[in-house]
Amino acid sequence: MTFDQWIDQVNAGVKARLGTQVRTEELGSDSAMWAGPNGTAVASVADDETTARLWIDGQAREEFSFRNRQPEVVGDRIAQQLSSR
Repeated sequence: MTFDQWIDQVNAGVKARLGTQVRTEELGSDSAMWAGPNGTAVASVADDETTARLWIDGQAREEFSFRNRQPEVVGDRIAQQLSSR
């Protein structure tokens, strides 16, 4: 699975949980941003094209191989962070 495909699945999970409460924006072929009622999240892929980075409200939260992380799990984490506080 490519990062683009993976991020599309992450986005589907975020949208399923938050619906119209979240706005998604592709920042390029290597990153996407979600803006929700309580913050923003950005997922991007590193130059090695296997490592993904997750930023929430401008702070690095996680770095992981996106090929080894289920997109549904990441989508749920993003949705939870953007809807709580």
